[in-house]
Amino acid sequence: MKILYITHNVNLRSTTCVIDAAIQHLPEAEYSHMLVFPEQGPWQTSLAAQGIKVEVRAFLTPEKSRPIEFIRNFLYWVKLILVNKVSIVHLNEHDNFPMIRHAAYVCRVPVIVGVRFVLEGGYAKWAFGGRDKPAKLLFTSQDQINRSAGEIPANIPVSDTLLFGNGRDLKQLTAVPCQRDAIRKSWNVTTGEVVLGTASVIRRRKLLEDFIVLVGRLKGEGFAVKGIIAGGGKFAEAAYFSELEQLIIDSGLQDNVLMIGNINDMAPFYQGIDIFVSTSELETFGMSVCEAMAFAKPVIGYSGGSVAEVLDDPSCIAKVKDIDALVEMASTLINEPELAQRKGEQGKVRAFSHFDAPMLASSLHTIYQQVLRDDKE
Repeated sequence: MKILYITHNVNLRSTTCVIDAAIQHLPEAEYSHMLVFPEQGPWQTSLAAQGIKVEVRAFLTPEKSRPIEFIRNFLYWVKLILVNKVSIVHLNEHDNFPMIRHAAYVCRVPVIVGVRFVLEGGYAKWAFGGRDKPAKLLFTSQDQINRSAGEIPANIPVSDTLLFGNGRDLKQLTAVPCQRDAIRKSWNVTTGEVVLGTASVIRRRKLLEDFIVLVGRLKGEGFAVKGIIAGGGKFAEAAYFSELEQLIIDSGLQDNVLMIGNINDMAPFYQGIDIFVSTSELETFGMSVCEAMAFAKPVIGYSGGSVAEVLDDPSCIAKVKDIDALVEMASTLINEPELAQRKGEQGKVRAFSHFDAPMLASSLHTIYQQVLRDDKE
């Protein structure tokens, strides 16, 4: 069975880890894989080096005002599907469905669509409401499904709307030499300091100002704490990044809160922190929470859409913007290190049993087989 994966993300990030899990862990005797990207990039290059068939082609959304472009694009996908004897198209991002739907329909190949955000604004009814609808919609959390429910067109039955989740190869992520002492030294962590960490793209919905306030509140209550914010680079909102830097200065927390920018190797970060904090207003999964759990770090945070689902520990979840609750939970973990360790170990078990790559590949195998059976009926 050949699976054609289409994704506009050329980096191995939270949204593409599911595809990587499939490529690395689906039975080789039953599956072969090929991918199409709109440009070259690190993950795309790595896959090609592994012998995975990869093509690079600009992604084009069909428009009536550009009929020639539409025909060329349509013929490209039809040829690609037929020549490579594709059994299933797995579209990693739902906003690319209009690009492939006509060709897939003509070739009679089912399309599985990963829904990466909350559906809103009528897009789903426009994109999925016709004859060439997706075979399955894969959501990353029940909260995401609930928030999107009103947007899913009537022609897609509930049975084709699946809670699939997310995750990555956690064994590979965590199976690295420990660099805790070195990374804490680079952060100027002093003896006895407790390090709180958060990792995300630097955007306003992450409410990272609340993380800074949390560290300030804990310091004011006499705790020796340091806060580390990982994230930045080209995906950051520059103005918001600057505002956070200024808030740290205005709060007198220059020695207590560090913004370390974008990092590609996340393992040392998770090894170096003591408590992970998520202040995001809304997540459709929460990969950084999952990764912190895999390193056996206790996690506290706002419910943040799906964060509460991923963590599955109500005692460590607060309502969005309830900083008082975050302070109380962090204080408890700092004062009770045995409890913190126990919470971390419980989270690790949950991460590896629900969100590890072999589990994701097994779930995809079941979905692929079901789609093919449905397609033959």
